[in-house]
Amino acid sequence: MSFENNFFKINFDKSNSLLTIIAKNDLPLVDEEFDDLVKSLDVFYQGCEKNKVKFKMWFDLRNLGLLDKKYYLKLIDFFKENEIISQNFLIGTIVLSNNNIINGVINKFLYFYDNKRPIKITNNEEEGVKFLSEQK
Repeated sequence: MSFENNFFKINFDKSNSLLTIIAKNDLPLVDEEFDDLVKSLDVFYQGCEKNKVKFKMWFDLRNLGLLDKKYYLKLIDFFKENEIISQNFLIGTIVLSNNNIINGVINKFLYFYDNKRPIKITNNEEEGVKFLSEQK
């Protein structure tokens, strides 16, 4: 699975069971670009549930700016609606970010989401690779 627009790129590497989401720009130009991200995640999640595929997630947010609150709420809603799929199939998540404000927003997001799978926020790719390799 692969999808890309001006705002993000998403790709699933089957051989490594790794879903990669890369922010290409600091903000979506239009709401539809962000909505495409949520739709792509939904298609992926439904496919994983249907086919019983376990996966790891890698968010590269180094190019991301501070988003409008409505976008964070859409992500919270998506992950809450798919909490059982995450519990059953998500192995672990890395968030690669070098912005302390975004890191704080993500930590607040995790507070509201009540994450049940291992997650690490870091600005170091090697640390992220090591973390995901330790998740089984």
